[in-house]
Order: sequence, then structure tokens, then C-alpha cells
Amino acid sequence: MSAFLAANAELETGSSNPVNATYLLVAGSKEDETLLGVAAVTRSNLDKDGVERMKSSYDVENYVQFRYHDESGHAFLTDYAINPNFSRCTKFVLLEVMRQSGLSCLYYRTFPSSEFAPIHYEMIQLRPRQKPEPRAASFGAESYGDLDERAGHCLHFITRHLLSEPKISNNSRIVVVGASDCALSFVESLLLVPYLHFTNITVLAPGGHPQRSRSYKPSSRMRCMCDADGSARFKSLSSSYAAEDVEKLAFSSRVKILTGAGVRMVDLDRESKAILLADDSIMPYDYLIVAAGRQEASARKFGYGVNGTDEQIPSGLFFLTDYGAERMLAEHVDSTFWGSDSTCVIFGASLDAFVAVQTLLAMQVDPSVSLL
Repeated sequence: MSAFLAANAELETGSSNPVNATYLLVAGSKEDETLLGVAAVTRSNLDKDGVERMKSSYDVENYVQFRYHDESGHAFLTDYAINPNFSRCTKFVLLEVMRQSGLSCLYYRTFPSSEFAPIHYEMIQLRPRQKPEPRAASFGAESYGDLDERAGHCLHFITRHLLSEPKISNNSRIVVVGASDCALSFVESLLLVPYLHFTNITVLAPGGHPQRSRSYKPSSRMRCMCDADGSARFKSLSSSYAAEDVEKLAFSSRVKILTGAGVRMVDLDRESKAILLADDSIMPYDYLIVAAGRQEASARKFGYGVNGTDEQIPSGLFFLTDYGAERMLAEHVDSTFWGSDSTCVIFGASLDAFVAVQTLLAMQVDPSVSLL
């Protein structure tokens, strides 16, 4: 590796530090150079105000003492690619980029629509902060919303000092049964350990991911106005993890999430350290965590099995056991209750029952045909 070549650098007025710079990692002589990698950095949106916005959204102050870092020493790593044969040199590449750019802190953002680059193995993931949500009529509500203008992305960072500290890879097979708040909290704790990298975490979510399975949107004649995206929700949201929180933690990128009725655990072999799934497949594990969370048990009271999925269930009877059942109910309401005199009975007094009533009203179902 002979040199780094800085290209496309836009210099600030009166400053030697580039606002945007692209570094090429080349090997060989000048007559016969081979491109091995590329890294692009930008200082855009990371002035004093930008750093304060980032500190308000992510728990970066647990790792960085900002009084020892110059304001111009922060930058985003926007693009990074390297020949797989030289991936073990990533730490050296990052250190050289920071040296030539005069940086002390380097940040890397991963958005839901982008691929998760392997560079995060060498960086530390930041925990997102839970921010207050003021009412629209309260003071400063509109301006406060601007602080989270880049919400919904996962943020990693690294400093020169942290580049010298080793990061251990843990290849243990960790299987988490359930996608409850407890399960997500456990996985979050593993992902945010700064000196460990867990490579084999599997989450079994038979009812679907709690923040990604609610994709059904009623027809325009019964558009649900409860959610900003118009989707129908008959189950209460997670009390700890909103959709934005899940995106900021990049669960789907760093954790293998298996969904569908076939991934439901039906038996456990402790001696062999393996579990049997509903589709007759066997999944071995080194560590098993069962965190199924709160379960809907009304189906058993009516004698329709544990999960309320028996074929004997009459048409029009739904048990909100998971988010797949929620989608089926939304489709049934959308196709049945428009322009008909059908009656809807909601059984129970839980939070989900009141959420169902609210969603039916938002879907313009006549309140006189609903009975709680």
C-alpha cells in the first residue's frame, strides 16, 4: 500500500481542512498502481450545532469527552469499500484517513434502505436516546422536531484512541425465542457492548417482527387515520421500542430474524442443546433465551388450541395472538364492514381491546355496530 490520494476535496475558505474528501487506497508503483479501496468523508452538518444535535439523539458522551476534541475534528464517513483480501487493514485505513483529514472522531451512519457495510466491526454502535415528544400546541414543538431530522438511522463512531483497543468477536450461537420488549432489550444489550462483536444472534418471531409486520393498509374508502402511514393497528404498540428505535439499532442488519408459523418452538432438547421448530427443523444453540412476552390466551378459553390457529375456528372469529392475526382481521374488516349491517363484538378489557375499538372507529366503522 503505497499511498493515500486525496481527490475531489472542497476546501473551506481560509482553512486547510477539506469539507468533502475522497481517499483512494492504492498499491504498487506510479506506473502500475492497483486500486485496493476507497473512503469518502464529509464535515457537512457537523459544525457546533450539528454535534449538539447528534449528542441529543445518541449517547455519544459516554465514550467521547468533547472538551478534548476540536470542533473541526468531527466528520461522517459516507462511503467505504475495500478489497476483501485487505479487510484486516481496515483499522489502518481509518487511522490514516483521520490523520490526513485532521480528524479525531469519525462517524458512520446506516439507513434502513442501505446495506450494512462490514466496517462496523471496527466501530462502536451508539445507543439512541429516548427523546420527549411534545404536543403540537406546546412551545418549541416545531423547532424541536428539527433536532431529529435524520431520525431512523443507526450511528457508529470511532476515535483514534479506540482504534488501538482490540474488539473481540464472539461466535457463540445465541437463539432468542420471541420478539417481546424483553427479547429486544436483551439483543440491544449485546449489540451495544463496545468491546464485543456478536456474529451469530437469531431471533425467532413466529408472529412477525413487532415493528415491521404491520404493513396492511385499508382501502381508500376505509383509510385508517390512527397512523401517519395509514396502516391499521389492532394491537397495542411496544411500550419500549418504537419503529424509529428499532431502525436506529439496526436489528434487521445485525441480527437474523426468522418469522412465520414454521419457526415456532415446539420442543426443547437440553442435553443436545437444540430446539425443534413447527416446520420439523432443528436449530442448535449455545445459549437459549426464552422471552416470548405477554401472550393472548383467549383462544384456549374457547377451546381452539394454544395459538388460536386451528382450522375449526369459525369464519369471522379472530384471536389477536400475533401480528399475522392482526393483518387478517384488518383485511376482513376492510372487505366486510363497508356498506353492510355486520356487527362487531370485541371480547376483553385489555389495552389491545381498546386499541381495536379505536382502529375500528378510525376505519369509519359505524360505532352502533361495535360492542365491547
